[in-house]
Amino acid sequence: MGQHRTPQSIATIKAIEAVGIALGYCVICEWDIPGTQPHPEQIDLAFFIDEKSELPVFAVEVDSADVPASMSNPMKIFGKLTRSWVKPSFVFHVFLEVTEDDRRRMNAEGVFSTQNYRTYNFKCERKDFLTDLIDLNRSIKSEIDVVELARALDDDTWNPVDRYSVLEHAARSAHATLAAIAAITISTSHFREALAHAVISDGMKDLPHGPLSFAGDMFNWPLVLGLRAYYAPAKAAETFTRFRKEQDDSMCIIFNAKRTMLRLSQDFDFAIVELAPPVFYLMTMLFRRERAAARTLCEQLFARVTDGSLNSVWERYGLLWCAVASVRANDNDIAQRAIDRINVLGGLPLSVLSVIPRPMKSEDDDADWESVLELSAPASVSLTLVEQAQASIQVGDETPDELISDLFVNEDILPELNLRVLRLRLP
Repeated sequence: MGQHRTPQSIATIKAIEAVGIALGYCVICEWDIPGTQPHPEQIDLAFFIDEKSELPVFAVEVDSADVPASMSNPMKIFGKLTRSWVKPSFVFHVFLEVTEDDRRRMNAEGVFSTQNYRTYNFKCERKDFLTDLIDLNRSIKSEIDVVELARALDDDTWNPVDRYSVLEHAARSAHATLAAIAAITISTSHFREALAHAVISDGMKDLPHGPLSFAGDMFNWPLVLGLRAYYAPAKAAETFTRFRKEQDDSMCIIFNAKRTMLRLSQDFDFAIVELAPPVFYLMTMLFRRERAAARTLCEQLFARVTDGSLNSVWERYGLLWCAVASVRANDNDIAQRAIDRINVLGGLPLSVLSVIPRPMKSEDDDADWESVLELSAPASVSLTLVEQAQASIQVGDETPDELISDLFVNEDILPELNLRVLRLRLP
């Protein structure tokens, strides 16, 4: 066939090319079939194992309609002697439009039924095309990068397809990790609920972690269980029971209910003192519809920060997060206990009640927690002031799975974590 000119055929070729590249192939458009010069016959899309390969393993032909001329596409491939060139392992023939009886397309498939050839009516068989390509890919390549595949499937060409079903089909042999699912969630438009899908699935417990960020390594399992409770509220009580078991029985050091495990290393100290309080807050919000669970988390945070292991500066940091979490969870008695303890320790600058400064120091400004406390005059805190400050926060558009996905894979999130946690969109 000649060069493609219709917007639909051009968009389809680009979408298929992106999927091929995502699967790890070198894809060449309008590839010349050997021995057909000086007026070469061309294959719309030729998939090569790598740039050094001379012959393609897959060929894709795209026809706008099943007109008589479209039948020349399989003929130009299968009609040549093997001594001229070795055929691709499989030939995919895509039709964007077919006649009502679909006779010509099916005739072509019948003629070449003994070859590795299949036709696809793209009106209703796009998913079949993708799953066939993924399955045949397994005989060529042993691994699939599910993140790159998801990004390729994000194209609007695949809108009629159940993308999650296709990705799950690919992931059966790709061993999708928590890190990969988090990356998919924040880097695509049509897979924004990828992490939410994963945490409520029965296979969640077998999900490998993959290369997570520092915060992801420290907090992945508690936050996965928190998300499960958030997106499957009917299972929230059962999920919290599971969380408590992990606290008591596993190496979940950061969320251990009995001891803070300080001074194991600088990294652990940073996670325990500076990152754990906002994560406790986030966990409380995720379990907020399970009132007993949310209250327990607030009580645990209060107990941890008042056990005598922290100095006044960092105890007040944890207590403020405890007060805010308790207010949001409608447990004002715990909030009042935290506030009373804050006042015993000298109070806080009122500016920190709505925008809790980031914990880590920065060379560029004095907006971190310690600097704000040093530079601002403390005042007595009250429950009313905390409630008013929290009510003034402008809620953003970010959802819990989007924030947690970013936390799992992005090291740069930490300076802005406090603000993003407080502005999280929750029901």
